Amino acid sequence: MCIRRANLDAMWSREPNTVKANLSRLRQDYFECVSIFPFPPPIPDMANHQMEDRVGMKSAVWTLEVSRRGGKNASNVQWGTVRKTPTWMGNLHDAGANYSNDSIAGGDTAKKYISDSPVGGKWFQRFMHGMKLRMGVIRIQDEALTSEMVLAVDEVAEREWRNGSDRDKRMMEGTMVAMLVEYGAALRGEELQMVRVEGVVQFGEDAKRSKYGSHTVWALQGKFKAEKQEQWHCLPIADETKSNLPFRKWFDRMEYRVLKVEGRKEGWYFTEEDGSRAKFTYYNASFKELIMKVKELYPRVILPAADVENFSLWRSPRRGAITTATVEQ
Repeated sequence: MCIRRANLDAMWSREPNTVKANLSRLRQDYFECVSIFPFPPPIPDMANHQMEDRVGMKSAVWTLEVSRRGGKNASNVQWGTVRKTPTWMGNLHDAGANYSNDSIAGGDTAKKYISDSPVGGKWFQRFMHGMKLRMGVIRIQDEALTSEMVLAVDEVAEREWRNGSDRDKRMMEGTMVAMLVEYGAALRGEELQMVRVEGVVQFGEDAKRSKYGSHTVWALQGKFKAEKQEQWHCLPIADETKSNLPFRKWFDRMEYRVLKVEGRKEGWYFTEEDGSRAKFTYYNASFKELIMKVKELYPRVILPAADVENFSLWRSPRRGAITTATVEQ
């Protein structure tokens, strides 16, 4: 059953009109040429008379089984999850005794290497394409934050901060600064964890007294998307904005905690209670709680039909920042 499904996916990877056009041309050429030339037509035997796996069928069957797993936003996992299975299969194949260093194209940046991995063949690639066409791609993007949402979140967070314990205040400061930095600098969630204490401190006082207006320089160390080596990135965020976003208030609160309360002079800026490096996921639950309360208290800011689960520090602030910048151009 799985083999039949894999073969059907491979066949349906080509557009029906393309297949019909190829078949029509085959018939036309065949009847014309066999009536003229006496030698056998150059048409190969289409059957494989040996019981063997020449196209990666075992890998295809595994991939099909993975596609049957339960999904988060649909009954089954999405294509983006399924395609990771052939990826690890190919990497594992090339990491072992089958590794080949022979190249078929030279160049400093675009060298291609020979591999006999079953998931790299033409049939398997067609199978994967046909499978993608059959499954479809459902994209549920993070909702974009607006400046009105940020201000509403600030009101809720301010009450939570004033009435909370020191532990609650630490989490609230981290959550708000994470949201504001991502929104103000249009950062992706995974880039937040690159902020360094020594970088922020180095530019701190000069940035506040800048002739161009008080601002904060967020210094990140690491690799951004599509970069090949680690380097420093200095991103300024102005204290005063047209939307009156509370950057300075929350930045000062977290700066006091990092430098004075915890006495940190270097290392990662965002950390968990045990001092380990904090990722955006560490603050995501707190962020969603704030969004939920904003939705309940300010229905005109976040519409009742909006799903809170679609808000996340992974992309919501960045999407909102980009949208706002585009509109203001």
